[in-house]
Amino acid sequence: MGKQRRVDLSKKDIILFKFLYKHRYANLKAINILYMVKIKTLYARLKKISNFGYIKVLKVKNMENIYTLDIKGYQVLKESFENDIKYFNININRVALNNNANHHLIIAEIGAILNNRNIDYEIDLNIKKTKPDWLLVPDLILIKNKIAFEIELEYKSMIKYEKKLAALQNTKEINKLIYIVRGNANKFKEKLIKIDEYKGGKTLDERIILDETIKKLEVLNLDDFIADIDNSDYI
Repeated sequence: MGKQRRVDLSKKDIILFKFLYKHRYANLKAINILYMVKIKTLYARLKKISNFGYIKVLKVKNMENIYTLDIKGYQVLKESFENDIKYFNININRVALNNNANHHLIIAEIGAILNNRNIDYEIDLNIKKTKPDWLLVPDLILIKNKIAFEIELEYKSMIKYEKKLAALQNTKEINKLIYIVRGNANKFKEKLIKIDEYKGGKTLDERIILDETIKKLEVLNLDDFIADIDNSDYI
């Protein structure tokens, strides 16, 4: 029997291509959420479409393998959709050195969950390019109800949170900002709700953080949020 020269793409494959275009790269955990099959079956499928040049497997030092689009995957998107498709070259070494790589992969995992539920969302990579006038660019935002999410894997300096709240106070694009944390959500929120001033603010609206702004905040534990996402008040 001769070597197989083509592969029939499934609807799930096309969904994966669109997903990888949006997120640039993702790990097996996020991709399995899209396919919802046994790991052995998923490995075989990814290997097949990789061998045919639709996706690439990137082996990153000290990280699990990640997946990104390859030339044929981009071609499928170009032929299927009218919007311009831009080729993104993912630098393996840059990913390995990027402290935000795990942060990016968690955004992709949440994105995969939302994708499966047909929930329209956008992520920071695209917001920065398409909405340059936004005062606050969240990691992820639900388009319909304007609920934004920030993934916080570690606590940052207080001044950064003050600045975020000042931006939240003066933006019309976000109705609620939810911090997703790995640790104790209550302790994290206790720190945030004490913020009443952004010292770097140039105007009164930027310097004084109002109670109404604090009420737009919520903090959730990452594992709890993902496990109970279908019962969430915010999805």
